[in-house]
Amino acid sequence: MRRPFVAGVAVAALGLAWICPAYGLAIIIADAGVTVQTQTGLLSEFNHGSARHGSVHAVETKCGSTPGFTPGTHCGDAEAGASLRGGSLSASAGVFGRAASTGLAQLYDTLIYHSIVDQTVNLDVVIDGSLSGNAFAFFSIGVNGPEFEPSVTLTGNNRVSVAFNVPVAFRYQVPLHMSLEAAAGFGGPGSADFSHTATVFMELPAGVEFVGSESGEFLADRTDAFLRPGGLPPLPGATSVPGPSTLSLLSLALGVSGIKLIRRRRA
Repeated sequence: MRRPFVAGVAVAALGLAWICPAYGLAIIIADAGVTVQTQTGLLSEFNHGSARHGSVHAVETKCGSTPGFTPGTHCGDAEAGASLRGGSLSASAGVFGRAASTGLAQLYDTLIYHSIVDQTVNLDVVIDGSLSGNAFAFFSIGVNGPEFEPSVTLTGNNRVSVAFNVPVAFRYQVPLHMSLEAAAGFGGPGSADFSHTATVFMELPAGVEFVGSESGEFLADRTDAFLRPGGLPPLPGATSVPGPSTLSLLSLALGVSGIKLIRRRRA
């Protein structure tokens, strides 16, 4: 769904909506917004996508030019994606000239466990990405509330872990929320490329079974996601490849007219 995007002077003020449904509702959300300088002022666009199943992807690309005292071409691109079946998020943002962009991906679901012992379950999120120039990125994960969790500032590849208790129960529900945000711009050229995804791994102790989720899809395509007690997920950055924003900025730096954005749909 495409709609006008309200401009902000700073990247942090781009205003992508944090849509916070009540826990128990499974939903994935992707938002991408870009603001660029033009002859007549700031031009902004915003692309939003959401789904109750499968995956969702949002992409936005804009260019503008200014003559006179500060001539030049100003471009920005942003992308965001989320997958329930893959248990993953992706986001990237890149700018060249006077522009700002933000990609924001979110995932909500409720995890369901059957347990014959009182044990601790660990969720590990492996994050692949990089920053250059005037850019930043944040990741947050929360279980059992609250709706807004403290964010981890990302400077590159990372691994974020969260642990929670599962008591003896036939059906024990654990609300989950994850978000990944990448932003760049207005202070100079920059790229926040976390399009390689933030991917969930689950360590299950003996006596605890992951039954499924409210969506019926969380980690459905990921047999590798489940770790034995003491098991470790792969190291971040093991399979990194250039993402859409990185490729767009390389094209701009080489003087290619406009931006050719690679649109990749994630499973």
